[in-house]
Amino acid sequence: MALVFLTICLVGAASWLWALVAGIRIMWHFKSPEDAFSRKTLWNPMNALLAPGLLSPKGLALRRQVGRAVVVFVGCWVLGALLGLVAYLAK
Repeated sequence: MALVFLTICLVGAASWLWALVAGIRIMWHFKSPEDAFSRKTLWNPMNALLAPGLLSPKGLALRRQVGRAVVVFVGCWVLGALLGLVAYLAK
């Protein structure tokens, strides 16, 4: 049971790292480079995650990767919580 929980935690941590790296890479994939630090993103290029119209096709692909990684992270969190609950109730 502990090995399964550890595996879930490692997959969750890896997916969070994947989201972080893909999110940072988005900063270099705007349709026009001057949009990265402009009023359109409120001078924060990470806000492009919320404004897909500013991103190039590669940026949109990275945005989808971030979304998938966050879903995997939340799924691992929920699965780990359920596993802990089952272990607690099985005592």
